[in-house]
Amino acid sequence: MQVAEQLREFSRGQGVQVVTVFGGMPIERQIKALKKGPQIVVGTPGRVIDHLNRRTLKTDGIHTLILDEADEMMNMDSSMI
Repeated sequence: MQVAEQLREFSRGQGVQVVTVFGGMPIERQIKALKKGPQIVVGTPGRVIDHLNRRTLKTDGIHTLILDEADEMMNMDSSMI
């Protein structure tokens, strides 16, 4: 997740918390990070939806939500038609 790393670098020392959520990683660690109230969340569409369904991602405190790899999801969706 290059986007998240760039955001962390850019916001260093400014008190901005960036959390990444994507499949293939333990969801428990992501839930713990989300409970800390990040200002920016970067994630793949599938994992973001998963967290929304679990109610572990609350959008009221998030200033920015970045859907990374969304282009891949669009490609997958169009190939199913």
